[in-house]
This record gives sequence, C-alpha cells and structure tokens, in this order.
Amino acid sequence: MANSMSENEDEMAENDSIDDARPQHESLSEDVTLNAPLPQAMRRIPFFFRFDNAPLEATGLTLDAYARGVVLMSSLFMGPALLTLATEEAQTSCDSCGEDARIYGMKPSSLLSNIAIVTGVLTALILPLFGAIVDHTPYRQQVGLWSAFVLLLIKGVETAVSSRTWVIVAVLQIVSGSLYYVHTSATWAYTSELTDNHKQQASYNTYYFIVLYVSTLIFLGQVLVLAFSLHTDDVGTARISQVITFVTSSIFFGLAWKFLFRNRPALSKLPEGSTLLKCGFQRLQSSSRMIRQDLTSLKWLMLAITSSESATAALITIATTYMSHFLQMSANEIGVVFLSVLIMGAPGSKLGEVVALRLDALVSAKACTTFFILSTSLASALLTGPRDKQLTPIFGICWGLALGWLHPMHSTLFIAITPAGPETELMSVYLFCGQVLSWLPPLLFTILNEMGVSMSIGLASLNVFFTIGLVCLHNIGNYNVARDQARLRRDLVPSGVHTDGSDTNGGEVSLPPIL
Repeated sequence: MANSMSENEDEMAENDSIDDARPQHESLSEDVTLNAPLPQAMRRIPFFFRFDNAPLEATGLTLDAYARGVVLMSSLFMGPALLTLATEEAQTSCDSCGEDARIYGMKPSSLLSNIAIVTGVLTALILPLFGAIVDHTPYRQQVGLWSAFVLLLIKGVETAVSSRTWVIVAVLQIVSGSLYYVHTSATWAYTSELTDNHKQQASYNTYYFIVLYVSTLIFLGQVLVLAFSLHTDDVGTARISQVITFVTSSIFFGLAWKFLFRNRPALSKLPEGSTLLKCGFQRLQSSSRMIRQDLTSLKWLMLAITSSESATAALITIATTYMSHFLQMSANEIGVVFLSVLIMGAPGSKLGEVVALRLDALVSAKACTTFFILSTSLASALLTGPRDKQLTPIFGICWGLALGWLHPMHSTLFIAITPAGPETELMSVYLFCGQVLSWLPPLLFTILNEMGVSMSIGLASLNVFFTIGLVCLHNIGNYNVARDQARLRRDLVPSGVHTDGSDTNGGEVSLPPIL
C-alpha cells in the first residue's frame, strides 16, 4: 500500500510539478504530439482525475486506475454469493449428504480456490504472449481497449447471478481475472512513456496508486451502505456490487479508452527468427538465466517474491471461503472485514517505511513476512467457528498492515539490488514472479479441503509459502553488500556490451557474478 495521501502530495510538490512531465518518445505522426492538449470535452473532468499539461494518456491512466480499482474489488462480493449458490445446489441434489455434498465432483467450499487455481495458471500462460504483443506490435491501444470492453461485458452479465446462472458466472470470474492482468500490461506500457524523469515517473505511479486505492474504498462504502440499507442476502449484495461496477467502469473505461489513449508504435522490434508466441517466454528465459548466473542476491529476492506473493494473492480467496463457509459470515460482514484490510494498508506502508529507514529494507521485509506468519497462525488457531467471527476485524487489521507493508518492501528491494541498466528486462521477470505461482496456495488449500482436513489447517497452509519466502530473504545476506554489488556491476560491464551479456554484434561476453 502507498503512504498516506497527504505525504504523497507533499512529495509530489517537492519534485518538479507533475504537470511539467515530458516523455522522451516521439508520436506516431508529426502533427500529433504526446503533450497534445486535452479535448475540450475532457476539460470538464474533475481536477482529481485530470492532468492539463501532460500527455493525454496521463489523464487516461487516472481514469483507468479508478475503473480497475472497482473491477478488482467486485469479486470480493461475488465470492460469498457463488459459495452460497453452489452449496444450495449441492445440498438439493443430495439431501442426506450433509458436509459430503458435492457439485461437479468437488465440495462447494472448494469452488473459489478452484477458480483461483485456473485463473492463476491461465494468467501465467497468457501474460508473456500479451506482453509481447504490447511490446513488439503497434496494437497496445487495441489490447487495452478490447480487454476493458470484455471486462465490462462480463460485469454486465454477472449482474444476473442466480441459482440458474452461477456456473456461468464462476467461469466468467476466471476469464475476468486473467483479462484484468492483460489489461494492466497495456497500461504499464503507457505509464512507462509518460516521462523520462524518474522523480516525475515516481509521482505518476504514486498518484495512480492513490486513485486506485480511493476507488476501492469508495466502492466498498457504496456497496456496504446499500446492502445494509436494503438488508440484502449474499446474492443480493453481489448483484449490487456488479451493477455499481458495470456503471462506474463503463463511464471511466469509456472516457479513457475512447478519447485519451492513442495508438503507439512498437516499443521494440520482434527478434529475428522469433514469433509473438515464443518471444515473451524467450525474454523471460534469458532474463531469468542472467539472474540465476550473475545476480545471486536478486535471484533469492525473486524466489522470495514468487513464494510470498503467491500467498498474499491467495489470501483474499482463502479468507473469503474461510469466513463464508467455516465461520458462516454473510457477504456484508465479510465486506466490513476487507474494508478494515484496505483502511490499514496505508498505515502498513508507513510502518514498513519507518522500519526500512531505521534498519534497512531487507530487515523490514523479513519482519513483515514474520508478522504475516504470526497473524495467519493466530487466525487459524482462534477463529474456530461461527462464535469467533467477532474477532475477524482484528485479523483484517493485521492482514491489512502486512499487505500494505510487504509489497512496497519487495519493490524497494528490487530497485535497490537491481543493477543499473537491465531494469526494463528484469521488470518483466519481477512482475511474472508475482503471478506465476498464484495458483499453488489455492491448490494446496483445495487438496486439504477435499481430503476433509479442517479448514483452519487450510488457512494455516499459507504459512508454508510465507516461510519459504522468509528463508529466501535470509539467503540474500547483507542488504548493504547486495546493494553495493549491484551498483558495482554496471562499472564492470565493458563499453559496447549489453546488460544481458551480449555485445553489440550479438556475441556473448562473460560477465562477472555478483555474490
């Protein structure tokens, strides 16, 4: 999570004005500049979303971030509804089965984790392909536009969730989960072109995170106020959330992608002899090989991110199942818990920053991972049934602090121990590591659940991945040494040699390892 909004605004004020951002890339045609003024109609957009003296895409990315925040949170209320409808159908088909009732060969309580498994695998398979399309073709705008359009269609269909349609909606949850990351890959490319000033780029990124964060809070507030006022059940709350998502995202996605995102040329040419299908995976392979052979500290960080962030990605899915099925909480009650998670994200980010400044970012990341392990262990030990559900907001606060703490520390560590030069190539690996094993914790949870193991053990199974992440962080060694070695490597690369170890003629050059 980001620091508090006031602190980020102060930081942006200290830098050169964000409105002075000037990207380094040329536009597709000479008569269209990247810093073209906003269309007259767009000048009526509230100032919170608007950049008047910046590329059109700067405003478009603000609107897109608001829509993405709403889409991201919409599944939070759909999960309990799907669990309820699946359980009802399973029990109807077998009145005497009780807890052993199954639907489509699985326990209803395994539904959300199975959705997460398929979504995680599908996302890991298609992201390199769409990343290659965004980078090596001029179809970046089309990827963003059509992924947004399909997401809107899905959210429109999901407003009709019911006992007759829940299976279709469950499948659509898989599609929308993967499409969300495809859409985000297009926005990343536009963001990187806003400016070549690192301070201004950081200000842009911070502001977009603030917008996304604000949109999730507003969305949760809207849904909970309507749900409590109308006394809706889980399905009714899910419908309310999808209607709000569809209306809000239609407005924000529509304005952004119709008026504010322009076609851009390919960022780079497709390597000779390669294809779009192979290129993304080949790039990941070559970058991973460089990390494995030459960047030992970064290797352990990437392994830590792969393990720990797979657990944080699964936390919402597993916690929703746990609260809905095991603690028998309603969607409205679950929404309140996750509202506390979101609210505590900003203090968690500040806590991580304080620890990093007083000690270092590596110690801060270790402390946060340990805090995650303790919080999840206590939750599985103390939340043993419906009578304990009043304790869930406490653990929501703990998880919110940890989530707001961990992600910024991972980013800080990546920036600190990545050598100057190959940041762009390695960023794709960093993003991929955060997603590649997102299916594994839900798979372990599903296996335990299908075996009849207590769901409290299933919740505690997240600690397997947090523990592996903690061990990998420990193997990085001394933070200052790793950071200094990363800075040194740039000086060791001879002139005319790329950061991946090849010379300007394509030949291979041996580079010294780091640690």
